[in-house]
Amino acid sequence: MPTLHLVHGFIGAGKTTYSQKLEESTGSIRFSQDEFMLELLGRKPPEYIFQKFYKKVSLIIWTIASKLLLKGIDVILDEGFWNESERAKYNNRAISLGANIILHNVKCDLEICLKRTLNRNIINKNSLIIDKKLFYNLYKTFEPYNKQKEKIKAITIYNTQNNDGKQKEKF
Repeated sequence: MPTLHLVHGFIGAGKTTYSQKLEESTGSIRFSQDEFMLELLGRKPPEYIFQKFYKKVSLIIWTIASKLLLKGIDVILDEGFWNESERAKYNNRAISLGANIILHNVKCDLEICLKRTLNRNIINKNSLIIDKKLFYNLYKTFEPYNKQKEKIKAITIYNTQNNDGKQKEKF
């Protein structure tokens, strides 16, 4: 039975790094929303255009992912899954296709996420630019996974930082 892996977490938590490692270790096919958006819109698209394309890209990714799951191929979706209703929707989609589903809950201290995001803006030319104001505005829309409320199997990964302040992903 194929597995749908949903990678959940806020900006800068380490979702993409974790997803890439998961892809290598499982042989699953990985889709990254940010990689599609970056290719289509560049590093700093206007927010209204980003929102318009985000929904369309999600639909395209799901169309391909569902076909792979039906063929018995495991899929990783690196989209963040910021709200409970979205996670529930994908849980129901996986069940309807006869697939297992695992939510990979990548957690990290908010201030570390911010530092990583601001640093990524400078050193990684293959990432969307998110400034401090946008970071905190987006955080207002983020709903962390709640194991008491949600009916989805989850694995929680704590992503930490070295004592010297340098980024260290611990998965």
